[in-house]
Amino acid sequence: MAKILIIEDEDSIADVIRINLSLPGHDVYRASDGDFALELIEEETFDLALLDLMLGKTSGETVLTRLVEKEIPVIVLSAKSNITDQVRCLRMGADDYITKPFNSLDLVTRVDVVLRVHKKIRVPSGAMFYKDIMVDKCRHEVLLSGERVELTPKEYDLLVFFIENAGNVLPRTQIASTVWGYAFDRENRTIDIHVQRLRKKLGLTSALKTVSKVGYLLEGAS
Repeated sequence: MAKILIIEDEDSIADVIRINLSLPGHDVYRASDGDFALELIEEETFDLALLDLMLGKTSGETVLTRLVEKEIPVIVLSAKSNITDQVRCLRMGADDYITKPFNSLDLVTRVDVVLRVHKKIRVPSGAMFYKDIMVDKCRHEVLLSGERVELTPKEYDLLVFFIENAGNVLPRTQIASTVWGYAFDRENRTIDIHVQRLRKKLGLTSALKTVSKVGYLLEGAS
């Protein structure tokens, strides 16, 4: 995961951001003012900074300039919705600009996008990806847009099998033998029920297709 610095003077907002970014495993630090932020920037190495422009003491623009100089990706958080402010920050080197109040899911998604663009996200060993789904095979966890999704052991095994074979039609006989370890029984609806659950929990209704009289196909991620 990534090492992220929150530069925000409002405790309630900082706490919400910290909770949402800690869930997927990011290491989150916080500076409540510009001076402390500048100190941390010099002492630590960060993969991303979330910067509130309206800070006490040292201005947010000053901190933004230093972050850009240190080549730390920046997402600006601000109550200023004026397009002029947004353009100015982006021209100064910010990677994204989010206006307050913000949606937590939108924030986490934008963080993931910026980290992927800069390729500084520390991916867990053995991690698998399919669109906005990440499977951490070491921790046996599944994240959807940064949010943990609870799966049963067989749902997890089935998801891994589908992702490993994305783009290929998988016959029910192969799914039964590989995931469940027994021969396929046409009267047994276990596979179909588990597929329905995966579609619902992970938003795979359109991507995980039924191939009539054969099995299932998880579309290629591209």
